[in-house]
Amino acid sequence: MTHRNWIGKLKKEYGETKTRQDVINHATEFYKELYKKYSETNETEDSHKDFEEEEETVKPIDECEVLEHLKKLKTEKSPGPDNITNEILKIGAPLLLSHLTQVFNLSLKTEEVPKQWCNSDIVLLYKKGDPLDIGNYRPISLLPSIYKLFTTILLSRITPIIDASQPIEQAGFRSGFSTIDHIHTLEQILEKYKEFNQPLYVGYVDYTKAFDTITHTSIWKALNVCGVSKTYINIIKNIYSKSTSRIKMENKGEQISIERCQTSHLRFADDIIVFAKSAKELEQMMQSLAYESKKCDLQMNANKTKVMTNSTQRPVKVFGQQIDYIQEYVYLGKQISFNKNSNKEEVNRRINSTWKNEDIRRKTRLTDALEQALRLKWKWAGHLSRYTDKRWSLQTTKWPAGKRSKGRPLKGWADGIKELVGKDWLTLSQNRDKWKELEEAFTRKGFV
Repeated sequence: MTHRNWIGKLKKEYGETKTRQDVINHATEFYKELYKKYSETNETEDSHKDFEEEEETVKPIDECEVLEHLKKLKTEKSPGPDNITNEILKIGAPLLLSHLTQVFNLSLKTEEVPKQWCNSDIVLLYKKGDPLDIGNYRPISLLPSIYKLFTTILLSRITPIIDASQPIEQAGFRSGFSTIDHIHTLEQILEKYKEFNQPLYVGYVDYTKAFDTITHTSIWKALNVCGVSKTYINIIKNIYSKSTSRIKMENKGEQISIERCQTSHLRFADDIIVFAKSAKELEQMMQSLAYESKKCDLQMNANKTKVMTNSTQRPVKVFGQQIDYIQEYVYLGKQISFNKNSNKEEVNRRINSTWKNEDIRRKTRLTDALEQALRLKWKWAGHLSRYTDKRWSLQTTKWPAGKRSKGRPLKGWADGIKELVGKDWLTLSQNRDKWKELEEAFTRKGFV
C-alpha cells in the first residue's frame, strides 16, 4: 500500500491493534463477520444451478466479441492475485484471442468459471470519520483481468434485458441517463411545490452497507423476473459461491471467504428519495420501504436517513426511531434545499468579481465560469425537451399546478429561458439548429 493509505493501527473491541499483523487479523475478522451472516443465510437457499438450463441455449461468444471488449479494458489498473494486467492481455491479444474465446464458451456451457478467477485481493481505502475505525474504510477488490473481461462480456449481454424492465424513475447506472436527470427532477419538484404553496415532505433514505448486506437470493429472483437467461444467472451464482478474498497490506494477507460479496454490474442502487404530501404519509411509505428492505437484509440507517419539508416539521418515525429534519441535503453531489436561492446573491457577487477583464480572459484562454454554466444550462434544456420516454425530469419541468402566493414569485429554473424565447420554449427547442443559434444570445444576456 502507498504511504497515503497506510493503516498504522485500528480500534478493536478491547483496546487497539499493536502490530501490523494485528491490523491484518482485525481487518480479516471484520470482513469475515460482515459476510458470514449472509453467506450462511444464502448457503441453505441457493444452489448455483437452481435455475434449470433453458431449451434455447445462449449465443456462443465469438472472437470479435472478445476482441471488442478486450480493447475497452482500461490500462494502468491494479491486477488481481495472478498479477496479469490488462496491458498484458492487450499486447498478447493475437496469441490469446482464440484460447480466451474457448475458455469463455466452456464457462457458458458448464455454467461455471475457473476457481482462480474468483480469488481477489482486498485493499482498504479510507473514507472519512475516525481512521481507527475499520468501518470507515472502503474495501476495494482487485480481481483477475481475465475474469473482468469475461464478466464485462456478460454485462454487455444482460444490460439491455435489465434496462428494458426498469421503470422511468430509475436513472442510476443506465445508458442514456445521468445524475442530472434526478437532480433536475428533484429541484423542479421542490421549486414547484414551493411556488404553488403545496406541502411536501421528502425522505432521503440511507442504507447501512447496502452493497455488502443484500441477500443474493433476492438478486437471483430479480434477474429472473427481468428475463435474464438462466445460464447467465447460474454463472453469476457460481462466481458468488466460489469467491474468496484476502486483505492485502504490504503484499501480505490471510485468505478469507466472502462468498456473497457484491459485483457492481448487478446495478443495485441505494440512493432513494421518497415524496409525500404529509408527514403521516411519508412515515407510512418509509416504514413500508424499511419493512420490505428488511426482507432482503437491507437495513435502513435511521441516523443518516433524513427528512426535508416546506411545511410543519411533524414527527416521522421508522421502526420507532425518529428521523431528523434537515434544511439542506447533498444528493448525488448537489446541495438540495427548498431555500435554493438563499446564497444566490453571494454566488453571483463572487462570480462577477472574478476575472472581469475580458482581455485577460481572452489572452489566457480561460472560460468565464458563468458563461460556461449558462451554455451548459441551455444545452441541457434543449436535450431535456427532446426526451420521448416521459421521464420525470421533463414532466416536472412542464408541470404547473396550484395557486401562487401574493407578491413577486421567486425566479424559477426555466424563467430565464422564457424571458428570451417565450413560454413556448419547449416547442421551439425541437428545432436543433434554431436552438443552437439562440445559445449565444442566452449566454451573452446572462440569464440565470
